[in-house]
Amino acid sequence: MQYHSGDGVEYLIFIHPDTTRFLRIEIESSLAKSIDTFKQELQNGIRFNPSNFNAASYHVFQELIAPVWSHLKGTERIVIVPSKRLDQMPFETILTHPTEGPPDASDFLISDLSVKYAHSLKIYQRHHIEEQFHLPEKSRALALAFGKNKTWPPLPHAKAELQSIKDHLALSSSNFLFGKKATKNSFVQEIRHQTFDLIHLAMHAQSSLTNKFYNRIFFHSLQAPYIDTLYTSEIMSLPIKAQLVVLSSCQTATGLTTSGEGTYSITRAFLEGGANTVISSLWDIQDQSSAEIVSQFYFYLGRGEVPSEALRQAKLDFMANHQNTTPILWAPLICF
Repeated sequence: MQYHSGDGVEYLIFIHPDTTRFLRIEIESSLAKSIDTFKQELQNGIRFNPSNFNAASYHVFQELIAPVWSHLKGTERIVIVPSKRLDQMPFETILTHPTEGPPDASDFLISDLSVKYAHSLKIYQRHHIEEQFHLPEKSRALALAFGKNKTWPPLPHAKAELQSIKDHLALSSSNFLFGKKATKNSFVQEIRHQTFDLIHLAMHAQSSLTNKFYNRIFFHSLQAPYIDTLYTSEIMSLPIKAQLVVLSSCQTATGLTTSGEGTYSITRAFLEGGANTVISSLWDIQDQSSAEIVSQFYFYLGRGEVPSEALRQAKLDFMANHQNTTPILWAPLICF
């Protein structure tokens, strides 16, 4: 499903094994407002308004998804190439039914299928389709996690994410770097001199919505100010070559968005560097909830699920275990 933004209109190219459709969707003021409200409520944190979100989310479904919904029945997963207007919007959180109170998990699109995103068709075509995704029975993993630091706050559950990799995946070799060992130089040297099937980074990160060169990941440094920065321009020059990169860090899927090319994000830099699939975040993630979802993600990945489906199952488990369907907690991590 590829969307293109025009002046007051969205064009949808829908390609399915049974049909191909080209749709023109008028973006009237009410729909434009619903799209903005839908995206803004997910960024509101504790100010999240369920009523506003529910109404906006279902309106988005009616206009942007419902015209092809009948073709998606029975479909296991979809690939979405969003337009500039719809970019950085988690389609999994779209409500497929009108809802008054707190929605059930079954009301969200995620209950019906898994979603994978692409910045553009050009980028998507450079990589293998997800059905070809395969972690070897004995995978090679590189994982770094942020510890105590004088400049940035600790991520208390980051180390648990590294443990979940060991618990759920069969590894032939691995290098797990935590706290003071999680330096930029260590990461760069490992990438340059070894090939890994899996790369996991539980670090601090920041992205800019105005400057595509200012997206960065923060590593520990032994010297003041005890932070070392890896920019996207540096990431793109590294031979990533990993089947899967998991960026359990804030804002790694956001950045400057341009028409036709999508978002210039940290995620995009890893894809340009050679990664096949990337799991990353649309907004600031909560350390505890993300660690729980990541652990379940690796559980399902170890059972043979492709990344988008493993992430879907992990999110559904989180909602079931906590009896909490608030998307701010479970939705930020998405699959590219």
